[in-house]
Amino acid sequence: MKNNGVLIKSDRAIEAEEEGRFPMSYAKKILRDKLNEMSLKATLHGCELLLKEYGDFGEWHHSSKFAREIYYYDVDAVIEEFTENPSESMFEMAVAKKPKENEVVPETRIVKLKYRHWTSSNRYLIKRYEGPATIKGDWIHFERTKKKLSGKFLEVDYLS
Repeated sequence: MKNNGVLIKSDRAIEAEEEGRFPMSYAKKILRDKLNEMSLKATLHGCELLLKEYGDFGEWHHSSKFAREIYYYDVDAVIEEFTENPSESMFEMAVAKKPKENEVVPETRIVKLKYRHWTSSNRYLIKRYEGPATIKGDWIHFERTKKKLSGKFLEVDYLS
């Protein structure tokens, strides 16, 4: 199918979508809606896992103006598997949440800081702070201000 001379998707891709097979971005939303109709509170990440496990048959079609190969997933195959052979692992997959990577736990410490407070592009004041501060990853938060710990113009002494 072309739009103003630019390939949107192949004719076979259009046929696949009419038969219930979609790219992952569409398929997981459609699957989530169908599972919600079955009274199962599914997540997008869980639907993606289910589609990769039960709906991937290696089918791909050309799509976009660069004719990229886009993999298509069968939503109906996943629903059929759910109704015919439901298992505990399938239900766990459906409600799975995406794991958070490198989740930072904030830490509160008493610190002594010396830093530059810029008043214009070439003028600054040297400021000092002593008291509690919260450290989150590479940032230190104190007195409604935050500074990057790896910054050049910050000196930190931990008191406790």
